[in-house]
Amino acid sequence: MGSRISGTVSDFWKSWSKAYLIELASFSRERNIVPQIGDLAFLVDNQREKSLWPIVQVSKLFKEGREAEVLDLITGKKFTRSVRSLIPFEGKYCEF
Repeated sequence: MGSRISGTVSDFWKSWSKAYLIELASFSRERNIVPQIGDLAFLVDNQREKSLWPIVQVSKLFKEGREAEVLDLITGKKFTRSVRSLIPFEGKYCEF
């Protein structure tokens, strides 16, 4: 019974996170949101499932804001990526 529940929870998480990330990406595109220094974001990685995309923090911006240096909050590694590959977290941009 435990493995069945675990499988159900895993399936739910994969479905929910995939749908959420699609909505979040759409939200930031529609509002033309550009990540800023200090922002948290998901780093789009087409080699992984959406539910496994790394969470990063923007540490620097280059090329008139078109590229960003980001810090992977799990591994501690830094990368330079196009801001188009970042999906900013929604909290800062939502109206409550």
